[in-house]
Amino acid sequence: MAFQVAYSQELDSNKNPGKGRLMIEPTLELVNRDFGKGSFLGYAYQLGIGYNLRINARIGGYPGIGLYTLNQSASVLENNFLGGIFEDARFKESGVLIYHTFHLHRRFMVSPELGFGLLQLIHGESPSRFILNYNRLFGGLGLSYVLIKDKNGVYDVNLIVRGGYGGLNGSEIIINQSDRSYVRRATDIQGSLGIQISFH
Repeated sequence: MAFQVAYSQELDSNKNPGKGRLMIEPTLELVNRDFGKGSFLGYAYQLGIGYNLRINARIGGYPGIGLYTLNQSASVLENNFLGGIFEDARFKESGVLIYHTFHLHRRFMVSPELGFGLLQLIHGESPSRFILNYNRLFGGLGLSYVLIKDKNGVYDVNLIVRGGYGGLNGSEIIINQSDRSYVRRATDIQGSLGIQISFH
């Protein structure tokens, strides 16, 4: 009987290490983003590698909440809407997400997520900046592997690989009716690689 209870507790611990503990998880990621073709965003910009800084908080075994800020530079390609005025642009996005982490093994985890962000496309410098604003709704999936486990159980260092798909809506952008759907709406695919420190 005692053996069965101990074995059950060990099995539960292996599946859900840290269950019931508060976990704070800052993450720094390199991000690659590709906008769907057939939209203004997919046609007018050549994006470089960006970086994403996010911080998650959760109670082990329960869904968590995260905040993020993403920065990415882009070259402006020849197009009919910006008139050749700008050569480059900055993509700045910030938002909130909810996620849930499932342990596949003591060192492997998977985390589906759903979030909402505000994306700004900034062209030029103040005071003559030109800004396009988009809302972004997205879903994603993260895979993480524990690289380092602190022997005192204070923190883990994790390698994170993440992918996501989003829909963008720039409903506040003023443009003629025939081009509204082309300019205001887009989809994107993101992939990222990063390091996370999980304090618990």
